[in-house]
Order: sequence, then C-alpha cells, then structure tokens
Amino acid sequence: MVSNHLSAYKSAFDNWEKQSAVRAKPNRFVEGKYGGEYFFSPELVPICEHAHVQSRDPQVRKNLIIRHLYTHLTFTEHLEHEIVNQMTFKIGKNQLGLELPNSMRMDAWKIYVDEAYHFKFSADLLHKVQALTRIQITENQKPQFLNHLQNVLTDQSQQTKALIRLFFTIVSETLISGTLLKVPHDQRVVPIVREIIKDHAEDEVKHHAYFASLLKEVWPQLSAHQQKEMGLLLPDLIFGFLTPDWGALNHDLLAEGFSEKECAEMIEDTYRKNRVDEEIRRAAKVTINHFYQSDVMKNPYILEAFMQSGLIKA
Repeated sequence: MVSNHLSAYKSAFDNWEKQSAVRAKPNRFVEGKYGGEYFFSPELVPICEHAHVQSRDPQVRKNLIIRHLYTHLTFTEHLEHEIVNQMTFKIGKNQLGLELPNSMRMDAWKIYVDEAYHFKFSADLLHKVQALTRIQITENQKPQFLNHLQNVLTDQSQQTKALIRLFFTIVSETLISGTLLKVPHDQRVVPIVREIIKDHAEDEVKHHAYFASLLKEVWPQLSAHQQKEMGLLLPDLIFGFLTPDWGALNHDLLAEGFSEKECAEMIEDTYRKNRVDEEIRRAAKVTINHFYQSDVMKNPYILEAFMQSGLIKA
C-alpha cells in the first residue's frame, strides 16, 4: 500500500465516557414500560399495506410489524459482531497494513465496546419482545447481506478479502438508516423499542464520522490497482447491504399463514425494482458524498460504475 498522506483526523469520541450508550444511558429494560400501539414504525414495513394483509385480521398486520423488528434486531446483531467488530479489532491491533493515527486506533476500541453493547441490547430486546408477544424468533437465520458478502469474497486473495471487508464496513457505517432516523421519534412505537433504537442512533452518529474519516485515511494509501478494484466493487457492496431481505420477508409471510403464491405476489407488488432502487439511492446519498470528498470518484472507471448501477444519475 502507498503512503504519502498527512492525517488530519479529528476524533468524535472526546466525550465518549459521558455520552456513549454503554457508559451513560440508563437500563432500558425496566418493567412496566410497554405501552404503545406498535413495536416498529408501520411505514417502514410496506408489505403491511398490501391488500392481502389488509384483508386479514388486524392482528396479522401487527404480527408482521413485530417480525420486522426481529429482522432488524437480528440484522444488527450480525452486523455488529461479524462485520464491524471484526474490523475495529483489526484496526485497533494494527493488522490492516495501514498507517493510521494512534488516536484513530484507540477510537476503534471505543467503537468495539459500543457495538458489543448494541449486539447485547438487540439480543435482550429480541427475547423480551418474544416473551411479551409470544411470537417466536427464528433462530440461526442469517441476514441476506452476509450471504451476499460471502459471494463477493469467494475466490479472492486474503489481502483483497481484507480490503473488501474494510470497505463493506465503511459502507455499512456511513449509510443513512431510515430505521434509526424514524423509530426514535415515532410516539406510536412502544417506549422500550423507541429508546433502545434512539441510544443506538446516537452512538452511530459518531461511528459515521469515524468511518468517513477512515475512508480519507485509507484511500490515498491504496495503489492505483487497489483503488480501481475496490471502487468498482462499491456499488455492489451498497446494493448488497441495502437490498431488502427477501428470504426473511418470505419467512414472515409464511409464518402468518400466507401461501407461497401469495408471498411471491405480495413481495413483487410491494417491492417493485424502481421503488427499491430509489430507496437505495436515497439511503446511499451521504455515503456517495463521502466517496466524492475522499477522491474515490476521481477515477473515471469508478464513476462510470456508479452511473451504470443507477446509484448516480448521469
């Protein structure tokens, strides 16, 4: 890797001891705080507006919303444990072959602790909601983004795999999540869910700033070949992370008594390609702006790949 880059890293973690959820926020698992109409914002579960759902007992709609919460929490568990914390460990232990400021390596440990706590309270909330609602969790269900990433990693060299994992982490930590933006402010959502997602969102503001800074540190250290190789993969990593989890959704619909044919019809009707692509473009807008600021898009081949993907409109 090439290094002629002068760091301008500014830490977002100076007040971590007083602001992080794990250090400063109260225990959210207090009995008697479960009033609320929904366990998730209904607008974030568009399948619930399909005619087949509307024609059923209203409880089916509520159950699908609860199951969507399970999908979100399972997604969070896997992302924090299998992606982000594996990367923050490597950053903290200086195992990536990069020249990083010592303060950036130390901040990686703070993110590691934050993400472990996010994993913990996601797991706690899953089992608390299951106990409250009697709707069973599907154990050992792997989110689709992990399967997608595994496919991208197949047949790559160890060095390339490490870079792909690094850029996948940067993508995942800089995208703007509709869940983290909406649910904490939705008064219809039960308080414990709203508060825990709010705690998560507030931590993620700092993580976002960290990984945007990391991108600026990393990109100049890559060779021209590595830059092109990673840049051409970025649109696929974004789509792999943001594409709805069709398998989890199909499972949820089957669990509520819909037939395989109905499931396929409902998913096709609700998640039309133009709608999904527009949502992905919206969610990726800030991340793509970071790519511009870090000179990723100076490479015309990379810029063309983003245009061909539809993430950037010509």
